[in-house]
Amino acid sequence: MKLIGVTQRVDFIKEYNEKRDSIDQKWIEFLNQCNLTPILLPNNLEVVKNIISSLKLQGMLFTGGNSLIKYEGNSLERDNVEKFCMDFSIENNIPLLGVCRGMQFIQDYFGISLEKVNGHISNSQQIILNGKVETVNSFHNWGSKKSNNELLVTAMATDGVIKAIKHVKYNVLGIMWHPERIYPFSKRDINLFNDFYK
Repeated sequence: MKLIGVTQRVDFIKEYNEKRDSIDQKWIEFLNQCNLTPILLPNNLEVVKNIISSLKLQGMLFTGGNSLIKYEGNSLERDNVEKFCMDFSIENNIPLLGVCRGMQFIQDYFGISLEKVNGHISNSQQIILNGKVETVNSFHNWGSKKSNNELLVTAMATDGVIKAIKHVKYNVLGIMWHPERIYPFSKRDINLFNDFYK
């Protein structure tokens, strides 16, 4: 099984005065079905640098949760960790896949501006994926209807909001739906992960 570095959301627990890194346990189940072993990356840049220098990661996954700081987010440490992981992945040709916020990070990294979007919080939404109509879930308030010559659009919602991207040069992919929130897990999504991290 391949080792995949997986970023985590930051949750603020007021009653305990705690800031926690967290991930839905369904992500672990989904990645296991894809024959991928997740290495959870904390939102601490120095620790992540140590993990990456100690382990031979074969892929990166940026999960959902938390908006980017420049788009009303509240976790600068997560932005910094993902910036380092993105730079490292590109420099070392490590496949990197971003989901929801993860795709938004990719778009921002490559110069795409995001805007607030309506109607994109739903358990069922139709998109055009590689020329075919597919049904996915959607849980985001930020998106874009524009791309550039670096990011190829591979899926789009009916209102023009981009739902999947692929970098034309680097091994970087983004999707706006949450494969871990579809149960039983979609064969389409398992195949997507298997093909990407092969």
